Amino acid sequence: MLLVLLGYLLLVVGVVVFSAQLGNYVNLLDQKTSLASAFIGGVLLAAVTSLPELFTSLTSVLAVGKPALVIGNILGSNVFNLFVMGFVFLLYWKGLRSAYLTGSHRVTAISSLVIYGILLFSLWSGKTFFFYGVSLISIVIFLLYAFSLRAMSGDEDTGDKESASPLSVKQIVTRFVFYAVLLVITSILITYASDYLGESLGLGTTLAGALLLGIVTSLPEMISCFVLARMNNFNAIAGNILGSCLFNFAIFLVADLAYWNRNLYVYDRQAGLMLILGAVGMLASLFLCFILGKKRENRPVGSAMLLSAVPVACYIAFVFLSA
Repeated sequence: MLLVLLGYLLLVVGVVVFSAQLGNYVNLLDQKTSLASAFIGGVLLAAVTSLPELFTSLTSVLAVGKPALVIGNILGSNVFNLFVMGFVFLLYWKGLRSAYLTGSHRVTAISSLVIYGILLFSLWSGKTFFFYGVSLISIVIFLLYAFSLRAMSGDEDTGDKESASPLSVKQIVTRFVFYAVLLVITSILITYASDYLGESLGLGTTLAGALLLGIVTSLPEMISCFVLARMNNFNAIAGNILGSCLFNFAIFLVADLAYWNRNLYVYDRQAGLMLILGAVGMLASLFLCFILGKKRENRPVGSAMLLSAVPVACYIAFVFLSA
């Protein structure tokens, strides 16, 4: 077990290093291209930093055969993602005085809230509504993700186009892809290590997915957010976190297809807790998007800090209530 634990920690270090590099290259892309920072953060960075959730979820159903790991991984990742955004906003609160979040983030947050409502109904009713071997829940979730993508692609560009980097766009993209591949490989290995450690430590499958997988697979979002915060790119941070949460939900369809004609939506007490706390954190994030959705040079930040604290409190509550 000791060797597996050491390997797990080394994989975590790898995730941190690769994520920091991805955040740096995403900021360079924001500076050197005409793409909107909301689109870069919400689609490109969110998709890449959510690759660990995608591949660990596929590994959970195809290799390990435990759908509860998928539920715990995705719901736990989203609660932790919102915690990260809230924590970063609180830590860099001075930047909130002039931060501007574009309108697509509100669409993303609303879509995520609708998904939380659908999952809570599924939990309460016990129904998943199969359609040719796939749950209608997964299909509706993916359609909401596609709808939000359109909003992000049509958003305005808020990025700073001044860049001192000597790298060309092609070089930046090449390095970005290289670190993304390393992140994927690391993610697959982490799934096996998490399953082994979860069983060795006597954790429930969902709780193991939320703690051992959910946190680690959210490290890319966390590290890239700190990188972007130092560069004062709050719009890309919001796009990264909210886009990652929505992308994570879209993973349900991929995992559902891989787990064909079987019930993916296996809930337990921890899953219900994550759904409720995740919905509360997402609602606070939506209100935060409205507050920071107006261009101001020196706004009061009290309300923004209070709303940022909500998802932080939600994650802390989850940790204590799951103990």
